[in-house]
Amino acid sequence: MEAASGQEAVGIRTPRLRSCLAFVVRDAGFSYDASPHPTWIPGRYFGLHFSRSPWREEGITKVPISVLPGLRMPVSWMWFQFAGPRLGLVGARLALLGAPYLHLYFHPWEAVSLRPLGAPPPFSRRTGEVFIEALDRLLTWSHGQLEPATVSEILVPTPVA
Repeated sequence: MEAASGQEAVGIRTPRLRSCLAFVVRDAGFSYDASPHPTWIPGRYFGLHFSRSPWREEGITKVPISVLPGLRMPVSWMWFQFAGPRLGLVGARLALLGAPYLHLYFHPWEAVSLRPLGAPPPFSRRTGEVFIEALDRLLTWSHGQLEPATVSEILVPTPVA
């Protein structure tokens, strides 16, 4: 990753947002873990005990994915794919309540129309150009309201010149 990007890899996001012990992340040379998912999805995540704000653990900063306050519903690709862009934007706005940032994730395969590739209807819904348009609406909405930043920049803000 470092060779391809020309930048130092200082943090991780684990595959499928799986939990990883902080000391393992630290001993691998990383300073943050952007994998905690403070939600409950049966068979996948049980992170209701996680904070919605970053916290330190064994020398590592844990940076959780954005979820709705109270309900702890995740606000990411599923909202935009299954509920549509309008409700996705509503979810993004709500996730900001009482949270220091909006930390969403999407999959690269959503930018490709999956229906012609034989993906089942729930997963091929709103992919391809429709997904790109929804993502564009999210970015347009966020422009001027949110400061785009990497996880590293959130943790160590760059000084303003």
